[in-house]
Amino acid sequence: MSVLVRSDNKIVNQIDNDSNSQLSIPLTQLSSNRLFVKGAGEIIISRCNRIKLLDGSIIPIANDLSNYLVKDLATRPLRCLALAYKDTKELHKYSAIGSILTPEEASKSKYFSNPSNYINYESNMILVGLVGIKDPARPEVKQAIQKCKDAGIRVMMMTGDSKEIAVAIARDVSILSPSELSNLSTCAFTGNEFFSLTEDQQIETLRGKDNKVFCRTEPKYKQQLIKLLGLLDEVTAMTGDGVNDAPALQQSDIGIAIGITGTEVAKNSADMILTNDNFASIVVGIEEGRNIYNNILTFMNFLISSNIGILID
Repeated sequence: MSVLVRSDNKIVNQIDNDSNSQLSIPLTQLSSNRLFVKGAGEIIISRCNRIKLLDGSIIPIANDLSNYLVKDLATRPLRCLALAYKDTKELHKYSAIGSILTPEEASKSKYFSNPSNYINYESNMILVGLVGIKDPARPEVKQAIQKCKDAGIRVMMMTGDSKEIAVAIARDVSILSPSELSNLSTCAFTGNEFFSLTEDQQIETLRGKDNKVFCRTEPKYKQQLIKLLGLLDEVTAMTGDGVNDAPALQQSDIGIAIGITGTEVAKNSADMILTNDNFASIVVGIEEGRNIYNNILTFMNFLISSNIGILID
């Protein structure tokens, strides 16, 4: 099916996914212009008013059922990707020559150059289906996070995923304890929920020893969170791999870049690079660092005590 769709439809432009829209939109050329849209399930569904069934018929969408399916996938946890499309003839007004946009015209058109125009076409779409994508955590992550807790280290997760997915992942890898899971209002927040609070409220929320989960976040929130933790005299270590992580990596006390899949910008901004892209390696590094520190203290105590004895003699 995908082969047929690709062979019958020519992509003339692509709107890449961003943290605000959570959509990725290729514009394809048919007998009339058609938008194929993929993106975060709950966002796509909110912009659809019809659904296409297996027999090809199109009926009004039952949002309650669709949203239930999205949440059901999220709790497994599976990342939900929704697929939709929309036929529109209005795009031809952005073409200088007629009813079909060429790739060159599309890239220069008013539609693609001005994001405020997107909402006009990213609405009243036809939902085609939902895809659940499994992205399991490495098996050693759960044990590593437990070691962090035992060592008095708080673990906070920031993700662009929905709250349901974020909480399910945090549960599976033990970032959130059973008691924290029973009181999610104090432990799990969307970016807008948390950072719309006053600074005093944010600091009070972060105070304590419990872990936190932040979902649907933007890159700028990482820097704001590091700043807030600094006001609480917390020593922060942050991991990141993208270009937009670089400012937060520089701002944190210990910036940790992902070595294999990370960008050069992130690596150059970090204090430490994970050569195996394994979260558990961070815990091993902390253990080694604390052992070295304890050995230095032991040796200094030995020197001081022995030197005092020599002076007395």
